Amino acid sequence: MKPLHYGSCYTVSSSADLKINPQELHFTYKSPGQQQSYVQFSIRNTERVDVSLKNKEDLSSVWDTSLEPGMQANPSLEPHFIEQHREQLIQRTAEVEGVLDLLYGNVLDDEQYQRISLRETNPEKMRELYRLVPSWDDSCKDRLYKALRKKNPFLIADLEGI
Repeated sequence: MKPLHYGSCYTVSSSADLKINPQELHFTYKSPGQQQSYVQFSIRNTERVDVSLKNKEDLSSVWDTSLEPGMQANPSLEPHFIEQHREQLIQRTAEVEGVLDLLYGNVLDDEQYQRISLRETNPEKMRELYRLVPSWDDSCKDRLYKALRKKNPFLIADLEGI
């Protein structure tokens, strides 16, 4: 997996002859209240289908997965820990810079890291970080959770009720 960049265009393709709508996604910043871009499709046949998201400019693969009939795209309807505790994490996270350092390179690119770091207060930094969360998959959210747990262990323990 590679990070998506604002202003870039991505194409969705598959190993099977599927109707994918839309086949092209323009990745733009949208506030949390706005509808985020997404692609939805289902498999009717009994074979596995490989799906890929590629950067339209250089055709590099950004995301690849395999789908099988009967698979549930989102097996858990419960929000992720970082989504459940958004408000508290924004207001109470004391060690934000260390969290950003742990996310740099595998979740955050240089532009995102710099933009967040420029914010003056920790709540402003966390709010800016949370603007990216709607575009993340669970593995990115897990990395944020682990970074928060490592740098702010008492806050996470409090939110978990430990």
